[in-house]
Amino acid sequence: MAAAWVVLIVADEERRKLQLIRKNLRDLSNPFSIQESQFRLLYRLSKDAVRELCVQLRPYIEQEVRATAIPFELKILATLSFMASSSYQRRIGQDFLSCICANPL
Repeated sequence: MAAAWVVLIVADEERRKLQLIRKNLRDLSNPFSIQESQFRLLYRLSKDAVRELCVQLRPYIEQEVRATAIPFELKILATLSFMASSSYQRRIGQDFLSCICANPL
């Protein structure tokens, strides 16, 4: 019985470490820093259009206050990426710019 608890504790600790790594990657990554042409290929909109879209949508989307919350702009970019490819798992799983696993989406 004690061995099962140890396994559960270790698994939970690994999950927390992975969450922290993803959060740090999200905080350090800036999808707006890539070239405009690559940005358009990934998201099908210009950087300025995405920024304006974020400004327009922000009042309608509830902001999370958790420390591990996905930043608002990355949520919008993940949604645009899905709409551009119609497959969130493939794009999010291989898109190094978003640093988001498929689960929270």
